[in-house]
Amino acid sequence: MSVLHYIKTKEPINFVQLQKIIERTLADVLYEQRSETLCYFWINGASARGVDVSMEEVGLVEIRNTSFSNYADYNLTNELVSSICNLYKGELYKENNDYDEDEDDVFLAYLPKEHPLFTTEDIESLPQNDTAVVSAIVTQLKQPMTLFCPIRKVHFGIEMLSKLSDKSNKELTIILQNIIVYVNYKIPNYEYGNVLVMGEGEDKKTLKLITNDVNCIIDKYDYILFQKNELEIIAITNDTLNTILPKSWQRVDEYTIVAPLLSEDEFEKLVTQAEKSNQYNELKK
Repeated sequence: MSVLHYIKTKEPINFVQLQKIIERTLADVLYEQRSETLCYFWINGASARGVDVSMEEVGLVEIRNTSFSNYADYNLTNELVSSICNLYKGELYKENNDYDEDEDDVFLAYLPKEHPLFTTEDIESLPQNDTAVVSAIVTQLKQPMTLFCPIRKVHFGIEMLSKLSDKSNKELTIILQNIIVYVNYKIPNYEYGNVLVMGEGEDKKTLKLITNDVNCIIDKYDYILFQKNELEIIAITNDTLNTILPKSWQRVDEYTIVAPLLSEDEFEKLVTQAEKSNQYNELKK
């Protein structure tokens, strides 16, 4: 569900130069050079998904916006497109919806840049379209959807959406966008702690061991582990953990939990509750 645009330039873009220009244009913009040909930009404290800028080949730049991009992302994209076009005498293109490889159609269609790439109407309608699609997928398949965001992953699932079923699509869009921003920028910057990987290929499992040694963020894993003693391990799922959360732990989306240290009594109570639903035998399969 990405929205792709392309810019044909007279010369290869210089990411360092582009980064300096954008820093002067927009407040709080950050970036991560992920490879020689890919740079990821986002607005700190505001972006929901960020923007990928990549050099697909010499003289061809791809601008990618992913689903649940928000106002900050689309405004950032407008500035990136404007800067690239101005710096490198670029021409803007979009994917040709009528493209047919067998008919030798042109893959890209020229897009006159007479106004910002994303208009005010686009910035309002695109997130609402994303909400409708994601809600339908999660509700019908009864499977959570994970979004990879600037700082942290965000999870939307059937339980969360069912609690918001009385909201209009516009209201739900605002709520989900706010959740993304909250999870990424407003919760404590705790570490993820002891995350383990077991097995390979289709048998690969990601495990989280909760030890109550440090404050941590709990994400979505195949199993969450507690060590009852030197010989016994308890394994439960995120869904089970959601039903036994200590009062001081804050669940901020379908699965992300802000988990500060517990007292010894609270932690022992949590382990006892987890043991009632122990799925360690399933983990060993």
